[in-house]
Amino acid sequence: MARQEQNKELKNLRQEVINLSNRLADFGMDAADSFGETSENFMSNATERVSDLFDRSKETLGNVKDTAVKKANQANDYAHENPWMIAAGAMAAGLVIGMFLSHRGNEEDND
Repeated sequence: MARQEQNKELKNLRQEVINLSNRLADFGMDAADSFGETSENFMSNATERVSDLFDRSKETLGNVKDTAVKKANQANDYAHENPWMIAAGAMAAGLVIGMFLSHRGNEEDND
């Protein structure tokens, strides 16, 4: 589930970079004309900056992914080292949920 969210976030980030690149292209043509800079030179600089931004974003996402994998491995190790604690926690959660649903069902019958 976390991987799907990361993929979705990466797709959104890519789309934002593309949109930014398109806006820079439009702005770049106008700015290049205003400042007397060639549009090719301006676009080259803008493309390089957008590429750097994308690379840094990709690196940050990689760090987030590494942290998520590390935490998942820690949880897995804990579950393997303490299986009875996990089972007891699951039973307690099931008991509480069952009591809640049972109580809720009794209230509906009394109405």
